[in-house]
Amino acid sequence: MASAAEELADAIVEGAAEVLSRHGKRLLLDPDAVDDVRASYLAAGYRWPTWSYLPGAVLAAALIGQAGIANPSARTELTEASMGLAAVAAWWPGRIAVRFDGEVLAELEGSPLDGELPVELLERLPAWGLYLDCPHLGAGVGVMACVDPEAITSPSGEVMGEGREGRELWLAVRLPEGPAVTTSVWLGRGSIPIALRTQEAEADRKMELAETRSLLESAFGRPYRTVISGVVSMLLYLCASDADLSRHRVPLPRRRGNRPAPEVEIVNAGFRIGAALRQARSTDPGEEESDGGGRSPAPHIRSAHFHSYWLGPLSQPSQRRLELRWLPPIPVNLDRGQAEVVVRKAQGPVREL
Repeated sequence: MASAAEELADAIVEGAAEVLSRHGKRLLLDPDAVDDVRASYLAAGYRWPTWSYLPGAVLAAALIGQAGIANPSARTELTEASMGLAAVAAWWPGRIAVRFDGEVLAELEGSPLDGELPVELLERLPAWGLYLDCPHLGAGVGVMACVDPEAITSPSGEVMGEGREGRELWLAVRLPEGPAVTTSVWLGRGSIPIALRTQEAEADRKMELAETRSLLESAFGRPYRTVISGVVSMLLYLCASDADLSRHRVPLPRRRGNRPAPEVEIVNAGFRIGAALRQARSTDPGEEESDGGGRSPAPHIRSAHFHSYWLGPLSQPSQRRLELRWLPPIPVNLDRGQAEVVVRKAQGPVREL
């Protein structure tokens, strides 16, 4: 999986380099060069949310400026290529690749995304960018993901970007065969379910998105929305404060030249819960009785949902407020036997600006 993540990143970078080369330009596109772009814009007084490593609008502007590209069609082409490149740039600082337990992955993919799931939840990802291993979509399939902010403020107070309202989820998908495909989900300022419905409607009327939908459906043999919502469910799980995660680092094969080989951090998601699910489901139903003589609910994962909490002192009603929190998939009756569920919190790269 570590090599697959690095290969996807390399393919996306090569695609952006190819766009530049078609217009007679060559720029160095590597972690150090991109980090220099980020540092220079921050030093100049540009500001964006701390959960974003480098907004696509900033990266595109920097590449267009450095390459000296004036042709409008070439600028548009490079701006579109920067979507995948921004996802890779967000992945480079931590190089985190996530592998889900198969049982938990099936539960997540089968859980409907409904209710008031605010788009702000995706700001809680444990790193700026992540690589998701997606074996349910095919051997070797993976997705590079990051969230792009809606606004970048210049030193003069002006807002950079395309004028869209709300965040956008950027995805670079590694197909079983063929090149990487980039797509995005406009998140807006509402809920994730609304964003997914809007995405589906947009695919019906926008040729470019319709082509992407057709390509993904052909590659994976399942509806476009099923593919996208499954990826979103995986990301939401990683945003949960009590996600079941463990981690270790894996060195990659040494690269050409004298450059040291980077390491990829492997995050295993849901493996403790998955083991508990399998063990609990294999238990003889006759042994699953409650203390009152009745049967307890069958082991399962309760779907993610929202819950409202009143916060503040009871003695001061004016200071009380209603807060809505997202509760992640909750294991029910998974504490029998020896399959202990251990919860760990991911420690992604520091995102302070």
